[in-house]
Amino acid sequence: MATKHFRNLLRATDGNVAVMVAFALLPMLIMIGAAVDYSRDLRVQTALQAAVDAAALNTARQSPGLTSEQMLAIAQKSVAASFGVTGVSDPTTTMVYTPVGNKNATIQVTARVSVPTTFMNLVGVKTNDVAATSTSTWGSTRLRVALALDNTGSMDDPPKKKGDPKKIEALRTATNNLLTSLKNAAGKDGDVYVSIVPFARVVNVGKDNVAASWITWNYWLPNDALRWCGSTCSRDNWDGSVMDRDKNSNLSNIAPTSSSTLFPATQASDSPVSLMGLSYDWAKLKTKVDSMKPNGATNQTIGIAWAWQSLTTGAPLNAPAKDEAYKYTDVIIILSDGLNTRDRWDGNGRDYSPEVDARQKPLCDAIKKTGVVIYSVQVNTNNDPTAEALKYCASDPAKFVMLTTADQIITTFESIGASLSQLRLSN
Repeated sequence: MATKHFRNLLRATDGNVAVMVAFALLPMLIMIGAAVDYSRDLRVQTALQAAVDAAALNTARQSPGLTSEQMLAIAQKSVAASFGVTGVSDPTTTMVYTPVGNKNATIQVTARVSVPTTFMNLVGVKTNDVAATSTSTWGSTRLRVALALDNTGSMDDPPKKKGDPKKIEALRTATNNLLTSLKNAAGKDGDVYVSIVPFARVVNVGKDNVAASWITWNYWLPNDALRWCGSTCSRDNWDGSVMDRDKNSNLSNIAPTSSSTLFPATQASDSPVSLMGLSYDWAKLKTKVDSMKPNGATNQTIGIAWAWQSLTTGAPLNAPAKDEAYKYTDVIIILSDGLNTRDRWDGNGRDYSPEVDARQKPLCDAIKKTGVVIYSVQVNTNNDPTAEALKYCASDPAKFVMLTTADQIITTFESIGASLSQLRLSN
């Protein structure tokens, strides 16, 4: 009897279709649920990747001089601030810093979050882990920065507001801060070079260059030299001053090999301190900045021309050869507090000279064509007109800055320093 009932049960078909359909639908539901959860995970991962990318760049930009613990704190804070997805765990951020050695330094930032599941929860999968990683290389681009700094008499004008620094004082502070920033941006010696070119009506190349082949003495006597050192004046009394090169040559960085391309020695009571070619001797660079003294008329053109010379291999300043294994960015920062008033040919040293401006613009055109980036800063504390030639020289409108107080020099150079440091970062 029992055997009969069992056979009947096997032959029964009522409800079997529903059971079979249920068993068939379960894998499909799991697959659909997994797809929905995966789609959400992907959106979370995209947001997390963007946060980690930003954190890697931000951490690398601030990393010079910091410990690994300090860098990690920056990375964690940056990820937390950038990652705005709700309904998931807070990001867990880790960082691996590899200091410079045979290769450039790297900073690798990784962040992880737990994402609650919806459908996969039905089969016991409560959360999915989502991670993102980004690496920044510190020092993929080498920097060469030439600072053409106004050392004219007006830089010593009393400040408009009591307690404010003089412009020359603010310039010294700002430049030293910039040097510190660039020093920190260098992973190793040679990653960043800086030159200092103080200028007024003339530039001082250093009297130790008295026998240099790139100097011409054709204009030495009886012009400025007699006025400042009298009939006993000789080359031994030369103070290191040079004026603008002959026309056309003064608008290029052509090598000084013939009479029209040589640099004319002169004697100037308002000669600034001597320039310093590209170097990463940060102590000597600081000493040079601290020695700057304001005097004389404004000739931005000669300052820019010598800044360009400092970036040029070969005479007179012999910039170091570039290593083909690296990318390079060459930069000129020109700061001046007034309008052009005098060069070798035009101007009286007091009033604006449009002729000097007219020479400055094609010089800057030639420099920019070579790929050199130019930042132009006008310190306008006296309600002067915009220095149009200075503005024209900037590589783009964002790289021309008009300041109205001396202390803004400090913050402006800090901003430029941060931008230059960031040029050395790559994903």
